[in-house]
Amino acid sequence: MNHKFISIIGAAALAIGFAPHSDACTGMELKTKNGEVVMARTIEWSGSDMNTFYVVVPKAYTPDTKYAFTGVAVELPQYIMEGVNEKGLSAGLFYFPDYGKYEEEEANGKTSVSDFELVGYILSRCATIDEVKSTIAGLHIHGIDPRSSTVHWRFIEESGRQVVLEIIDGKQVFYENTLGVLTNSPSFDYHLTNLNNYVNLMPGRAGANTIGRLEMTSFSGGTGMLGLPGDFSSPSRFVRVAFLQNTAPVRETALETVTQAFHLLNNFDIPIGMPSTIRKMNSYSLRPNFMLGVDAFHPFNDRWGIMFGLHFENKGMKVDATVKNYHMKMVQGGESIEGMFTGRVMTQVDQSLGTIPVQATYDLSDKVRLKLGPYFSYVSSHKFCGYAYDGYLREGSPTGPKIELGNDANSRGDFDFSDDMRNWQFGIDAGVDWYFSKRWGGFAGLTWGLSEVFKKNFSVIEQPMYPIYGEIGLIYQLK
Repeated sequence: MNHKFISIIGAAALAIGFAPHSDACTGMELKTKNGEVVMARTIEWSGSDMNTFYVVVPKAYTPDTKYAFTGVAVELPQYIMEGVNEKGLSAGLFYFPDYGKYEEEEANGKTSVSDFELVGYILSRCATIDEVKSTIAGLHIHGIDPRSSTVHWRFIEESGRQVVLEIIDGKQVFYENTLGVLTNSPSFDYHLTNLNNYVNLMPGRAGANTIGRLEMTSFSGGTGMLGLPGDFSSPSRFVRVAFLQNTAPVRETALETVTQAFHLLNNFDIPIGMPSTIRKMNSYSLRPNFMLGVDAFHPFNDRWGIMFGLHFENKGMKVDATVKNYHMKMVQGGESIEGMFTGRVMTQVDQSLGTIPVQATYDLSDKVRLKLGPYFSYVSSHKFCGYAYDGYLREGSPTGPKIELGNDANSRGDFDFSDDMRNWQFGIDAGVDWYFSKRWGGFAGLTWGLSEVFKKNFSVIEQPMYPIYGEIGLIYQLK
């Protein structure tokens, strides 16, 4: 039974997880009809693909390795996210930002262990929950870096007993997890209390009801779950996994239960792009934009023609946006830092270009002409710079050291990607000319870039950026 338990945990832990662009872990527990325990979870990190791999540690690998164990590690072999040992004890860590606080000073006589190393430490030494509790009582648990986010843990023994460990205000707090599910922040006791808001949920079809003389019936099955939250926040995922797990039918075999676990956890897949890293556009303003050019027109007939031009122009904008888990590289206080930024970003863009448009034309009347065609531009000078402020950056990875950024010149993070911009651009130029006299007229246009602003090997900003601008102005017809 132990070997079967090991293979189940190994497969479920790796195959389900590691989708980018979120800070989400969702764990659940299922049992077969004869009591075999299947643990399953997702591991979804924000903004990057984590370096994950299997780890197998044999018994007596070190003098302190009492039990053999296997698991899934991230970045380093000792940083085990989820694992199980030969005694059927399972352990895993879950992201727990903003609500945990580790013990600040090491107590005398306690062994110091980092939060990311605790899973492997416990699996190598413990067989039961009682042993886990007594072992952890003698540990000083700290972050891998003082600025890192905190985590919390779940431990499950072979009997199915499960506990959750959180370190809050420097104190170790254990919860008996008879429900068998876990997500992220806030604390575990909050999630249990929050379930009371969904006391009306039940499997199947909601019963008929009457209001006055109006009789109401359900449209379909599943209406007993109306109100079940469907978003990706930690409290909503906790509610959803609790009801899905505890209303799922109990299967005969472990293999059938593993298959069922994969299907249930599909409800917690977070698509790439959800949630969006750019949360809000706080302000947008155009920089002074000017264009001076000359166009040559050749008609084919009374309606159709072709137009060639040479334009000298500058384009620019200034944008303030609120972002979350936005990959950035910047300089703070003379030191270069890179990672996932959450806060506000001020960006200024300026370009000077020489552009050749080639457009087909169609005259709707003597006064109105439509234009559409490609353009090619050489960028003689360009600027893409700004600063990140009023937020924090997780250095290196979504759980890396936390660096606070203020809004003054010394505490904000400055960036300048001007040298990474392309010198050549091309795209589509569409517009309309309107002549209000024999010589004079006005025009409006839209240039839609098809080439990215940055060079191909530029990877700091994840989203591709294209130059898209509107134009209005005056035209003078020489003849």
